[in-house]
Amino acid sequence: MALEKEFALYTKKLLELAADEGKYVLVHADEIVDVYGTYEGAMKEGLRKFGQDSFLVQQIQPAQPAQFTSKLADPNCRGSLSDDDCGSPFHRLIAGFMACAPGVERVLVSADGAATHVWSIVNNLPRDGVYHLYAREDLLLDRFPEVPIDFHVVDRRDAPAESLIPGAETVFAK
Repeated sequence: MALEKEFALYTKKLLELAADEGKYVLVHADEIVDVYGTYEGAMKEGLRKFGQDSFLVQQIQPAQPAQFTSKLADPNCRGSLSDDDCGSPFHRLIAGFMACAPGVERVLVSADGAATHVWSIVNNLPRDGVYHLYAREDLLLDRFPEVPIDFHVVDRRDAPAESLIPGAETVFAK
């Protein structure tokens, strides 16, 4: 799992952080950096201080799943990625990264015993846009070499996106 050391430190220090419940803690390597009132504030500070290094931003609450980020984070990307209704932290990380590529309308994710399957749904995307998606896929494969990821780019050509991949979970939609 990505950021194991950071999440373990957060878990270990949770009782000390309880007074700041609802706020966001920034963790890098073996250090609790600081606590912030907003997720965006913690993310901006993490990107400013650590740049391309991995770090964890976690809302301080008992028994809440981590909100992972890493050098793959793109602070300029905005979408409707929701912690409440879209799968595991790893699926959200992959979907959020792929969703930032120009032309991606939706990212669907499913997992089976063999691999994590990722479909980036586009509509009439030009060839250079497809190459941009392939470059993002390569970055994810390099970042997570131990995880078998099966990528697909699906050009819906004006067909409804919901009908394209039966059984896959929509993790991002614009």
